[in-house]
Amino acid sequence: MFGIGASPKKDSCLIFDIGSGSIGAGLVDMTGSAPNVVWCNRQSFPPQVPEHLEFNRFMQGMLGTLQTLCESVQKEGLSKVPGRSLGKIYLIFASPWYISQTTVLKFQHEKSVSVEPYFSEIKKMLEQKEAALAGATPGGSKALVIEKQIIEARLNGYPTAHPHGKAAHSFEAAVLTSMLGMELYQQTAAIVHKTFGRNPSSLHSFALVSFATIRDIFAPEENFLLVDIGSEVTDIGVVRDDVLVDTISFPSGKNFILRAVAAALGITPQEAQSRIELYRSGKSEAGESKKVVAALLAVEKEWQGAFEKAAGELTKTTTLPTALFLTADQDLGEWFRVALLEGNAKNLSETGQALSVVLLTPEHFAKYITFAPTVLPDPFIALEALFAQRIDQTLIVD
Repeated sequence: MFGIGASPKKDSCLIFDIGSGSIGAGLVDMTGSAPNVVWCNRQSFPPQVPEHLEFNRFMQGMLGTLQTLCESVQKEGLSKVPGRSLGKIYLIFASPWYISQTTVLKFQHEKSVSVEPYFSEIKKMLEQKEAALAGATPGGSKALVIEKQIIEARLNGYPTAHPHGKAAHSFEAAVLTSMLGMELYQQTAAIVHKTFGRNPSSLHSFALVSFATIRDIFAPEENFLLVDIGSEVTDIGVVRDDVLVDTISFPSGKNFILRAVAAALGITPQEAQSRIELYRSGKSEAGESKKVVAALLAVEKEWQGAFEKAAGELTKTTTLPTALFLTADQDLGEWFRVALLEGNAKNLSETGQALSVVLLTPEHFAKYITFAPTVLPDPFIALEALFAQRIDQTLIVD
């Protein structure tokens, strides 16, 4: 695992956070003791109802927004970077753009032996895993491996960050494999190359980014849930003994809430968002507030049911912790936090106790990262900048 606050990378980097309804771009100065986000922008792209998702159309909407953001970086952002010198370019993909799976491999031997031969066996097993995952990759059967990363290694039952060259009688490795549609990669890379004269330096899944960063920041927690609520998709990840052991997604994110409220009130989703904001800020009149509350209560129960159904699938292979870390857009993040607290997911946990839900905000990262005075803090960019700071320290299966 990597360490927050360890020796920083001495350059600046560009991060694109590619979600299911918006893209964030952040320019991060890595030359100080902590990453400093000097410029940040987030733009939405046209929504599509997940039940009737046309992937190619959805992808084109995302690519158009990526192109617009690249131009904004070039015109507005680079002047904020010290020396206008740009280092690595990271593309971080959230659901539904990628597919990933964790494989836990265990090796036993009667006597202590070198673990080096096991890495060859791991590679063979992962090749079989990649072939199986390729067919399920969104956007077609041709796929690109973007991650093949050891997220936990144990020698004789003890975790180690550097297993190479060591000997043990038992070796356990948890490897996260993530794949991206080849067409999606080629088109995103072409947009980046057209603007900056080079391809992206590094591609990652938000599942790995959030897991690795949150595990480091909240080190005492070894068992927890990761919930990422995007515009169209909600992801649930289970971390057990510091390993991301399983993930599942369901097609109900923030826009699901906005569409349901809009339908109940006979307005557009954009108007629904405005009315929800007025109600939650205490500025709507009494009659309007009652209508918004009724619509939100109805959709809350529906979303809770979808969450509990997905979480129930996870309980078929593992038990669920009660500690939960939540990432969501700030406008409805607190609403989702309360919805999780008030739901029945506790009935699925290993203890039956109520969930402990932490909504991650920029304040949680204040010790490790800074934002320039004119930059609106973005919790997703913050997570990804911390990951980028130490990414070269992580273990990769070559």
